[in-house]
Amino acid sequence: MAAVQECFISAPGKSILHGEHAVVHGKVALAVSLNLRTYLRLRVTSSSEVSVSLPNIDTFLCWNISVLKPLLSHCTGECRSSTELDTELMRKLREFTGVSDGSTDTRSMAVLAFLYTYLRVFSQSEILPGLKVCVWSELPTGAGLGSSAAYSVCVSAGLLTARGTISSPLTQSQETARWSDEELELINNWAFQGEKIIHGNPSGVDNAVGTWGGFLRYQAGKITPLSNVPTLRILLTNTKVPRSTKLLVSGVKDRINQYPSVLLPVLESVDAVSQICERTLAEMAREGASAKHYSTLEDLIDINQHHLNVMGVGHISLNSLCQVTLAHGLHSKLTGAGGGGCAITLLTPDHPKASVIQKHSPSPEVVCHTTGFFPKAVNITWRKDGEDVNEDVELRETLPNQDGSFQKRSILKVPAEDLQKHTYTCVIQHSSLKEELVLNVIEQQIRGGGGRMPIIVGVLVALVVLVAVVAGIMVWKKKNSGERRKEADVKFSENRFTLSNS
Repeated sequence: MAAVQECFISAPGKSILHGEHAVVHGKVALAVSLNLRTYLRLRVTSSSEVSVSLPNIDTFLCWNISVLKPLLSHCTGECRSSTELDTELMRKLREFTGVSDGSTDTRSMAVLAFLYTYLRVFSQSEILPGLKVCVWSELPTGAGLGSSAAYSVCVSAGLLTARGTISSPLTQSQETARWSDEELELINNWAFQGEKIIHGNPSGVDNAVGTWGGFLRYQAGKITPLSNVPTLRILLTNTKVPRSTKLLVSGVKDRINQYPSVLLPVLESVDAVSQICERTLAEMAREGASAKHYSTLEDLIDINQHHLNVMGVGHISLNSLCQVTLAHGLHSKLTGAGGGGCAITLLTPDHPKASVIQKHSPSPEVVCHTTGFFPKAVNITWRKDGEDVNEDVELRETLPNQDGSFQKRSILKVPAEDLQKHTYTCVIQHSSLKEELVLNVIEQQIRGGGGRMPIIVGVLVALVVLVAVVAGIMVWKKKNSGERRKEADVKFSENRFTLSNS
């Protein structure tokens, strides 16, 4: 394949619903990609230097190719395996960069992962290419949202594209594109090597989500996309307590070795939690969400959070968060490695609030507007003296609100005199309602000229961050990447994820 001179690439972050730490030991994990992404711009240059800019972590470095090439002196024959870590190269890189073997410093690990991938990908090239690489992100580091995996996925895809190992899938008419499954597998393998450098003994689930995106079931390296799942709203909260995934994973392993008869059953229970959650989500998608389904999901969240505390990866900030949300009837758990970082809170269905409005121009009509409901499915009908009305009815599309809930309206064309002679009602049916909501259209409740006297039922008020099932790694056109994600805007505000008690 022909190598490219410039590319723009992005990969999503992730949130783990269930299976943290247990997945490292061969158990099932359920993970979903986030609509928060990491971006990479790579340009091949004619210079004899390789530079990398990581503005989120204030790292800007440059090396002369002449000092990097000798680090590959031990490589003979094929030296580009994407499945096995080259321990000799790692030893040389640690000596070259002055990074100790036990270091967990974010900047050092990011630099090691980049240099390792660069040297291994181009190890069989006669001349190492000059490159300018910039990586910036919307993901906070050390928060359990897969920032390092998204970084590793972008770096791997960019370097493989620059070498011509994988194709450049963009066509003239496309703004974005994805690689073939075979190429995605290769990207994922190389990204996993980067994750090993950064975290020591990762499960592989983070880089898998960053590569393929969507909703995934992950177990012992086997990736199963889950397409038949319902839409869930998740509150994502950053405790802003920094922690090291490498140390937390190692700590769980040590605890298992110390108390195997206690911890091994805990891992089995977490595995069961993940599998029950998977079956429950499939039922919700197939049969429609019910209060029983949400009760099951809430129980599983509580059980898993207790198990994670038993593993030793809880934190006082996470416990406080769980108590605050439980006081409001919501259930939370940590997501990722724990020890701080982020937590997820399941938001249950919202009841609709509704109003009726009369409009006199250009033709007499009554509007039944309902908003603030979740899930999306809702049914709005009209009745005249108790009988269904199907004529002169216009049902508008369901639209999203900023808080993740939805709104919809239905319009009935009816003369004003008919409203006085007959009883008209708007009927709303939604899964969050135990019985249908009936609004009586009464002349005294309707003011002309577009005025309204709304009839409102309860609505849940919460701070919401939507967890979207979004695409995995993508290659972008230059203008698209430049317009949508300015490199000048890399100072991502982590307050977006902070739960305030004030």
